[in-house]
Amino acid sequence: MQRTIGIKKFNSVLTFIAIVGGTMVLGFIVGILSGATAGYTSYTRPALTPPDIVFSIVWPVLYFMMGVSCYIALNSARDTKTLYTFGALYIIQLVLNLVWPFIFFTLDAFTFSAIINCVLTGSVLALTVLAFSINKVSGFMLIPYFLWLLFAIYLNVAIAVLN
Repeated sequence: MQRTIGIKKFNSVLTFIAIVGGTMVLGFIVGILSGATAGYTSYTRPALTPPDIVFSIVWPVLYFMMGVSCYIALNSARDTKTLYTFGALYIIQLVLNLVWPFIFFTLDAFTFSAIINCVLTGSVLALTVLAFSINKVSGFMLIPYFLWLLFAIYLNVAIAVLN
C-alpha cells in the first residue's frame, strides 16, 4: 500500500512528456539559436576535444536522462519541501545549462562561460545528491550529466586559454 502524505503526484503520461520532452526541446532550440550546432570549428581546441558529432549525440541523451530523473524525483518526493527544493534546483541548473551556449558561442565570452559552467556543475552536484536522497534511480540518471559537465569545464577552460 502506497502512503500518501498530501502532495500531488505527477505520474501521468502527459506529465512525463511535458518534463522530458520539454527539457529536450529547450536544449534543441537553444543549440540552434546559440550557434552551438555549428560546433567548435572556428576555435583552437584542446587535444581531448571529441568530434563535433559526439556533442550532437551526447546532449540529447543527457537531456532525456535529466528529464526522466526529474520525473522520477517529482513522483518519489515524500514531502513538499523536498519536492519544491528539487524543482527549484532542477530549474536553476536548466536555466544555467540553457544560458551557457549563448555566452560561449554567441558572445565568445570563454572565461565568463567557464565560470557559468562551474556554477552549473555545482548546481548539478547538489541536484544529484538530492536526487539520490529521493530515489536512487533518479540520482544515478544524473551522474553522466555531472561527469560530462566536468569534461565540459576542461574544454571550456582550455578553449579560453588557447583562444
